[in-house]
Amino acid sequence: MNAALARLIAGQICIHACMAGMRLAAPLLALREGYSAAAVGVLLALFALTQVFLALPAGRYADRHGLKRPVGYAVAVATAGSAAALVFPVFPVLCLAALATGGPRAQPRLHCSAMWGARRTMPRRSSRCSAGWPSGRRCPTSSGRSAPGS
Repeated sequence: MNAALARLIAGQICIHACMAGMRLAAPLLALREGYSAAAVGVLLALFALTQVFLALPAGRYADRHGLKRPVGYAVAVATAGSAAALVFPVFPVLCLAALATGGPRAQPRLHCSAMWGARRTMPRRSSRCSAGWPSGRRCPTSSGRSAPGS
């Protein structure tokens, strides 16, 4: 395992721990403050809401800029959301923290899956084919054969 993949996995573990802790503590705080079950349900739904709307833009951003920036942003946003909930444990801030910790949770997971899947399933190609090949030419794999489907 290379160092970049190890850092990506470590970031994923930290973000997951942050989100899991918030997902457990925020509803309990809201119930203790006397909010209804419906309000707590909305609070729990906010953890998944940002994942729905950020999945495609985050994937495009990672494709353009690499994995380091989105994972760094995800760690920063999750940390800021958790810190805000720690300092101001009121319901509106808990909702903001749910949005802030839920969205970054999906981004590294998608990148880990993509990075691991690409390493396991993609055939190796020569460097001149990594950015695309001219139309009408077949891109050879590292073994010299043509890539499947090309």
